[in-house]
Amino acid sequence: MTRWIQKSVVTAVRTLVCVIAVSACTSPKQTVDTTSVKGQLSGAELDSARVRAAVKRGVPDEASLFLLKTQMFNGALVSPLSGDDQKLIVASGDQYGPRIWAFAADSLDDFEDETSFVQPRLVAALYISGGALSGDYNPLKLTTAGNYCIFLQHNPQSAADKGWTFSTINTKNVGLPSETVCKNFSPTTPPDGLVLTEQGAFGESFDRKQDYPATVRFVDGKKGELFLGVPCGNRLCILGAKNPGDVYPPRHTKVAKSVVHNVRLWYDDQRLADLDNNGKTAPSAFAPTIIPDASLGNYSVEAFKNKSRRVAMIEVKGQVSSRYAAWGLVSGKNFLYVQLTSDDEGVAQLVDENGKVLHDKIHVARDDDLSKIGGRLVPAAARWKWSDTDEQIWVRCDVGCCMVDPGDTRAKP
Repeated sequence: MTRWIQKSVVTAVRTLVCVIAVSACTSPKQTVDTTSVKGQLSGAELDSARVRAAVKRGVPDEASLFLLKTQMFNGALVSPLSGDDQKLIVASGDQYGPRIWAFAADSLDDFEDETSFVQPRLVAALYISGGALSGDYNPLKLTTAGNYCIFLQHNPQSAADKGWTFSTINTKNVGLPSETVCKNFSPTTPPDGLVLTEQGAFGESFDRKQDYPATVRFVDGKKGELFLGVPCGNRLCILGAKNPGDVYPPRHTKVAKSVVHNVRLWYDDQRLADLDNNGKTAPSAFAPTIIPDASLGNYSVEAFKNKSRRVAMIEVKGQVSSRYAAWGLVSGKNFLYVQLTSDDEGVAQLVDENGKVLHDKIHVARDDDLSKIGGRLVPAAARWKWSDTDEQIWVRCDVGCCMVDPGDTRAKP
C-alpha cells in the first residue's frame, strides 16, 4: 500500500467497504446506463476509487493527489487511454532520463474550434519524476520534478491553423493551493510556447471535432525530444513544435479517409525500449505503430467472450528488433486479436497478413467499473504502455481497458 493511500485518504478508506480499482475507457459518444447499478460510488468513496485506479496503473501518488484535488481530470484518473507516459530520452539519444506522465483535462471535449481558445484554456496536466531536461531539447518547458498545468490559447486575429501558443505552469511556483492551480488559475503572462497544428498526419483534411478524441499523446521529435499532441477543437495542436519538419512523420502506411490511421491521437507511434550492453533499459531505433481497429468501439464484453476480436494492428517498417521479434512481431502488418475468458481476463494473439499465428496465449487483464467511478469518457484508441522491461499495450475493451502483456523478453535472443 502506498504512502499516499496510507496517510492522505485514511478517512475515505475507512468508509470504503469494497472498491474495485479500475482503469475505464470507452467512446466519448457512448452512454452508460447506471440506473440499474447498485452501490454507485460518491463522495469520499468515489475519490478513493479514482485514486486507486490511477495508482494501480503506476501513476505516482503526488500526481494522483493533485489530479484529484483539481477535480478537472476525473477521466485521466480512471482511464489510461486519456493520457500517455514514457521516459524522456536524453540529448545523446542512448539513454533515458526522467519519466513523464500526461493527463487530458475533462474539458477537452467541450472545445468546438479555435474560437473556444480566445482565453487561455486548461488542456492537460503533466507530472515529471526525477528531474527535467533543459535547453532546446526540452520544448515543453519543464524545469523540475512535479506537477504542471498546460494552457493553450489562440489569437483571434490569426487563421485557424496559426496563432496558437501554450504555457507550462509549474504548480509549485504560483503560490496557490494545489486544488485551484488548474481550475481557477489564469496565466499572468501571455502563453508564448510554439505550437504546430495539423488536420491529419498524412496531410488529409479531417475537420470535424469528433475526429479528435479528448485524449493527449506524446509525439516524437526528430532530435529525440517529446512534443505533446492535444486536440484543439477540430484540429490537432502539437505543443512545442515549430514546423512539420520538427516532428517525425507517421511510421505506418496511409489508409485514405481512415481517421484512426490519419489522426495521431487514435494511434501511437513510439520508439520502444531496449537493453544496452550493461543490461539497462535504453532507447532503441525500433519504432512500430499501433493502430486501433476501426470496429473496436462496437464490441461489448459478451462479443469479446463469443469469439476473438481484432482490436489493433501493429505495423513495422523495416527490420524487427530482436527483442520484439521474441513477441512474434514481423516486418509488415501484425494484427492483434483479443478474446475474454471472463469479465476481467482474456488471451490475445498476434497474426500476420496471411493469417499465420505469430504469438498465441498472450495474457490480457481487463478492468471495468465505469458505472461506479465514471469520468469523461475516452475513445476506442490504442497505445503503447511504458514498461522498464518491455512495452505493453492498452486497448479499449467495451467500457473497460484491456492491458495486453506479451511478456518479458530480456532473457530471449
